[in-house]
Amino acid sequence: MFPSPTTSAPTTSGGLVVRTRVGDGLLVGAAAAGIGGGAWWAIAAFGQFEQWHYASAVLGLLVGFGVILGARRGGPVPAIIAFVLASVAMVVCVYLIDRSLQIAALEDAGITSAIPLWSGFSAAREVISGWVDVAPEKAAGWLLAPLIAAIVAGRPSSRPALD
Repeated sequence: MFPSPTTSAPTTSGGLVVRTRVGDGLLVGAAAAGIGGGAWWAIAAFGQFEQWHYASAVLGLLVGFGVILGARRGGPVPAIIAFVLASVAMVVCVYLIDRSLQIAALEDAGITSAIPLWSGFSAAREVISGWVDVAPEKAAGWLLAPLIAAIVAGRPSSRPALD
């Protein structure tokens, strides 16, 4: 019997059959990305944390472990899922952190008009490309999230700690 497209070949772990559950890995990884990204944004934006870009490593760990928890084991497919989820979460968080810091700076300067947090996708693209042009060393720190997530979720021997 062949495995379904959403699962890979089963392996045994202590007498139990363990299958990679891609859909579960996607859902739990997305939840981990949302929770981790929200925490990263809150700490960086409201704590005025100067070196916020390096905290993307923690986001990568959370996403990687979230994907493993949902998928039940690591491998190439969970690594790809973790990489994509961490990349999307990182881009969204960078925009929100940068925009929150801009709003705080404007309020400190006495400009108190209503400034929206979200200004559209073109504004988000400008923020990301602006950081890459102005501070490439900080933008390089953002690569930590997807790389760490893929490494954590990509090890075939990885299993959830809750077994």
